[in-house]
Amino acid sequence: MEDRVIAKRYARALVGSAKTTKNAWTIFGELSEIWEILSLEERLRQFMELPNIDDEIKTRIMDSIALKERSPLLKRMVEKLIERGRLSVLPLILEYMEGEICGLEGTLLVVARTARELEGDLKDRMTVILKKKFGQKIRLKNIVDEDLIGGIRLDFDDRVVDGTIRGGLNELQEILVG
Repeated sequence: MEDRVIAKRYARALVGSAKTTKNAWTIFGELSEIWEILSLEERLRQFMELPNIDDEIKTRIMDSIALKERSPLLKRMVEKLIERGRLSVLPLILEYMEGEICGLEGTLLVVARTARELEGDLKDRMTVILKKKFGQKIRLKNIVDEDLIGGIRLDFDDRVVDGTIRGGLNELQEILVG
């Protein structure tokens, strides 16, 4: 099964189990911390994804470094991901979970991919413009993508607005090459 489909199912299950958006944001924060621990140490993440290492050993390691004092729901989910060899889908689960929670709150999640971090004033102005355009609360999330040359790419509601230099060059190439 495709990772995106699996991640979406886990995200919906977590948000649904949280009962309230406040609890869902708490679980989201805890899951983000777990992913941060795994992503800081590349060798640990690679070790956790090795199929020949016993799942019980992986679970004990995760419990000792990342799952202490976490909710039982989150512990069970991480254990299931380990058992099924799907710990690598954690970033996708976080992505879908954030979208699910925003949807419950009536907030539009807009992901802005840029070559550099958006500065506070620009981010605030963009949020105001997007709020006027779509008539709802906006959660603007900035992701710095070092592969971008410049410009901005906005992802929201399964739509993409590509205003990046690379996007423009790709479009030009398609026109010229056919």
